[in-house]
Amino acid sequence: MCLKIKCRPAGAGMLLTEAMSQLIEIENIDDLIKVYNSNYYGKKITADDLSIKYWGIDKRINWKTYLICINNDAAFFTDGLVKGIQKCQEEII
Repeated sequence: MCLKIKCRPAGAGMLLTEAMSQLIEIENIDDLIKVYNSNYYGKKITADDLSIKYWGIDKRINWKTYLICINNDAAFFTDGLVKGIQKCQEEII
């Protein structure tokens, strides 16, 4: 049995309550790609499009938070490290 990782959108201007209402649980990078590609319009993503970096502790929800980016744009916050995603080399704006 794999540990589920909580994942929520990282949209600019989105309230935490709104983001948490869209929370999903994933087991791995393949789950994240499948959910994204089936629920979001536009270019389909692959593992090569993703990067991750430690973001900090979110005391509001008690998460050790990581930021997942798609082509260096903030996309998701997670409560754990998703294996298989490359570490972010650039600063996120």
